[in-house]
Amino acid sequence: MRSVLLIVVTFIFSSSLMSLAEESKLETLRIEDSRDSFFYDDASPRDGDRAVILRGKKVTQTKLEALPELSTNSHRQAFTKVPGLLVSEVTNESFASFNYRGQGDPHETFNVLVLQDGAPIEADLYGYPATYYVPPYDWVEKIEFLRGGAGLVYGPLPGGALNYQLKQPKAGEAPGGSLGLRLGSNEFKAYNLGIHFGLGATNALVTGHRRLGDGFRTNNSDFDVSAVAARTTTKLSEVEKLRVEVEHYQAEFGEAGGLALQSGSNQISFFENRFANTLSNDRLQVRRTGAVLGYQRKFEGGALWDSRFMIHSFDRDSFRQALGTGVPQFGGVANGTTNTIQKQAFTTASIDSRVKWSPDFVAGKNTATVGTTLYWVDSPFLQFQGATPNARTGDLRKDLMRNSRTVSLFAENRLEWGAFSITPGVRIENIYQSIEERLNVGASDPLRNNREWSHVPLFGLGMGYGLEDGSEFYGNVSQAYKPKTYADTIPLFNNDQIAEDIKEARSLQAEAGYRGSSRWLQWDSSVFYIHYSNQFGRVVNTLQNTGAARYLGVDGSLEGDLGVFANLLSNMHLYFNFSALNAQFTEGQLDGKTPQYAPKYLLRTGLLLYPADGIKIALMNTLVTEHFGDDENSANFKIPTYRVWDLTFETPILEKRLKLVGGVNNLFDAAYWARVRGNGVDPAQPRNFYLGLNAQI
Repeated sequence: MRSVLLIVVTFIFSSSLMSLAEESKLETLRIEDSRDSFFYDDASPRDGDRAVILRGKKVTQTKLEALPELSTNSHRQAFTKVPGLLVSEVTNESFASFNYRGQGDPHETFNVLVLQDGAPIEADLYGYPATYYVPPYDWVEKIEFLRGGAGLVYGPLPGGALNYQLKQPKAGEAPGGSLGLRLGSNEFKAYNLGIHFGLGATNALVTGHRRLGDGFRTNNSDFDVSAVAARTTTKLSEVEKLRVEVEHYQAEFGEAGGLALQSGSNQISFFENRFANTLSNDRLQVRRTGAVLGYQRKFEGGALWDSRFMIHSFDRDSFRQALGTGVPQFGGVANGTTNTIQKQAFTTASIDSRVKWSPDFVAGKNTATVGTTLYWVDSPFLQFQGATPNARTGDLRKDLMRNSRTVSLFAENRLEWGAFSITPGVRIENIYQSIEERLNVGASDPLRNNREWSHVPLFGLGMGYGLEDGSEFYGNVSQAYKPKTYADTIPLFNNDQIAEDIKEARSLQAEAGYRGSSRWLQWDSSVFYIHYSNQFGRVVNTLQNTGAARYLGVDGSLEGDLGVFANLLSNMHLYFNFSALNAQFTEGQLDGKTPQYAPKYLLRTGLLLYPADGIKIALMNTLVTEHFGDDENSANFKIPTYRVWDLTFETPILEKRLKLVGGVNNLFDAAYWARVRGNGVDPAQPRNFYLGLNAQI
């Protein structure tokens, strides 16, 4: 009954927004694009044809056409032009592992909001914000990363919003398609398919993707990923557009386990053999099926109504061998005779409706957005004990039912006086979360359940000042938060306890910067300060708010075209982006320690060559200074400084109907790790290569 009421409230509010938009008769606000054509990416963020406001916020918008085609989900290369976003590299790409400016454990990207065309793709945005799916990069046109103010635009999580914008069917494009094949190290194979066509006012794009390989570990690092999607856009009238997307994704991964730093009994050391595996039976299976229905309408006067209905099902099944007796947890070789099987399912429905228009209010120019989001999730959790190390079924040990219900209201208004703009914003999150423990074999306490409402107001203020040369000073102050997850409410381990007064984590973020472009140079640099309080953590066996931390730093990006100096250097780009961070806990049990995954310096540099039409060559470098993989700054969790080089290329042949792509990842075979967990360090990929063809049909 509560869900029905929330849906009714949402549609009433959406209808009110549409009526308000129809009453707006002001002229459309135009922002002229003054950047030079040799840069692929915008120096300043553009709202585009969306009901969002980006000016006054720090945003990086990277078009992947600037780079040679990526072979697979190579996040290190895809984010090479994004300052400050840390990629904690996973052996077999079974999930995304990112964080930003040291805010939280990057494992499964629990602290960064990940979206696809503006729709969240986490398992459960509020109760279990794990990212086990990202779209194949051959589907992606642009990556947009939004820092301060992300919570006001899209929702929770303190580490910003990462939005994958997919390639869309284009009106007027002749029917055709593409085929792609990649072959590489460790039996790597990838197949890509794309077909586009038009039927009357409807244009469609159908894409397929499959990649598989053995991985580089001795055993159990294999992967097999399949994905298919269909996207259509229909022009209903001169002012109305309908968008439909349907997707299916499924994958299975081996989990080869962590390695120790020193060899010992029943342990394998990274320095002894980084290719070895310590787990031979652990597996992870993921399935995701979803659909999105989007409707967009423009009104007289330039107002825009953008609404989206999304529904998807997501299943995550894991099979983990018992560690066994006499086996150290860190880098130990499992010898247990049983396993633990966890099956989590998430059924999600969401409605997001927002309006952007130009009201006649105070300033010479105004742009306002108002909207609402309804988010609904049901998530059963089952845990079994298998009778063998590789069992796929077993005896039921735990049964939980988890639910999230959310209604969010948000509004922003950009007011402009000449070159100066100011954008106040507010978002109110209303979250209902419930967990019911229906079975817990072996627990000493009675079955637990929890139901509660949380109401979280968030505020923000953005400012911008444009100069005559097109450059801009910008700044913003905004709030963000991380809601309590299901595991923070009822823990999965029977001996764990939850503090009675645990609260959602909150952050206050402030940033000021300067960005712009000249005939040969493009830049964006800023200073920032973050205060992150009520962080979640464990003290002995109690989950609680462990204190607060502050993050102070500078980050920026610089890209130049050397063709202005000599014809021989024409179409040669150099880019450089960096993040300098000073992070420290200031309250609680961890006072004085450095937050996990908060390196002092993160630098990316590269050389991009475009010697002829369609030819692209990229030499990319990533440098990450030493940091820790836990908040306790334990010796086992230290991640030494590492530097990685990648070389990739693409070139057309046969009059651009056929294209050759290839590259060498980790060019100089650096031996390093970028991720460490309780079971040991996760070795990063050694040098590997790929080569492939793309054919246009």
